[in-house]
Amino acid sequence: MDRIETLYFPYLKIKLITHKDLILKIFLSPIKKKSPLEPDIKSKAGELAQKFFTHYFIKKEDPPPILPLNWNIVTPFQKKVFITLIKHTKFGQSITYQKLAQLIGLKNGQRAIGRALNKNPWPIVIPCHRVIKKNNYIGGFSSGKQVKKILLLHEQIHFFDDSI
Repeated sequence: MDRIETLYFPYLKIKLITHKDLILKIFLSPIKKKSPLEPDIKSKAGELAQKFFTHYFIKKEDPPPILPLNWNIVTPFQKKVFITLIKHTKFGQSITYQKLAQLIGLKNGQRAIGRALNKNPWPIVIPCHRVIKKNNYIGGFSSGKQVKKILLLHEQIHFFDDSI
């Protein structure tokens, strides 16, 4: 049976869908409260996620890869994109869609990269928010541009806001 677990961090609500102690999906949504609300954790995966996101938001660095993700729900191409992204960006660094495509051997594969990242089931864990357009504009994000801006500002990544 799938479980829904909820974590709160400054300006973000993080909802986890877990199954048999694997994280299937992470949903991010903005909240107005600055102070965290009480989390609703029901599993070992939820406890590990609480530690992971506390590390990310409080220590302001990439947490160690401790989360039990269900990699069976992504395609081999998506997995290649996600692993390459993790290897080539660290907390506070961005990469362009074009550069990420080049790193996996796709000349002019920016759109394929964008489509793969749009299907990312684990935002922040797979830091797709760090991928921006080559002109430093923010680009898209499955959780919405407002959440992407929150994450980029948290990591002090420079970007242009194309929604103004």
